[in-house]
Amino acid sequence: ARLPDAIRDGTLCAGCRLHSPAFDQALACWDYWEQPIAREHILAAKHRGRAELWRQLGARLGGLLDSSANERPLLVPVPSHLSRKIERGHDWVASLARAAAMRCDGEVISALKKIRPTRSQGDPLVADRRRNVRASFVSAPQLSLKGRALWLVDDVMTSGATASECARTLRRAGARRVGVCVLARANARRNRDDDFGRAHEDPAR
Repeated sequence: ARLPDAIRDGTLCAGCRLHSPAFDQALACWDYWEQPIAREHILAAKHRGRAELWRQLGARLGGLLDSSANERPLLVPVPSHLSRKIERGHDWVASLARAAAMRCDGEVISALKKIRPTRSQGDPLVADRRRNVRASFVSAPQLSLKGRALWLVDDVMTSGATASECARTLRRAGARRVGVCVLARANARRNRDDDFGRAHEDPAR
């Protein structure tokens, strides 16, 4: 969670002390709630097919990685289930990752696959986000991840449950480090019936 400016970097928030995330670091370009213009751009790109925004948002994400990564970034898009990709007609997060890679001279690798559909993490019926996504991802068997440092790419992170489940999967496949890079970070304590819960989350993710 966001910490006050006076608290030094590396300090764990109460949520991370209670449920330690499986990833090592999280980077975000914007605050989803406090920066409404960024939120509108994300929603327009995701739900209204604004392809030009994918490139712009991806470039911003790549710039953040370029200034933060210590080695050439290896980007892993958080995958949607096949049924959702067919329904939508495109893979929005993969497009975001490719645009980011162009900006930071990174490489996109399809290291994860989603093997079962899940309820939206913003669905009011989802009482436990960690349980909702548990065992829903597998690593790609044809890729060797041993000893590699990876960056998960997604659009918005709220509780971190999806990112942690992906990170655990990548670590089991041999990754030595997993960071998370997202366009925006959203406060999980906001009302789940607001426009983020309705519009941001994919029903099949």
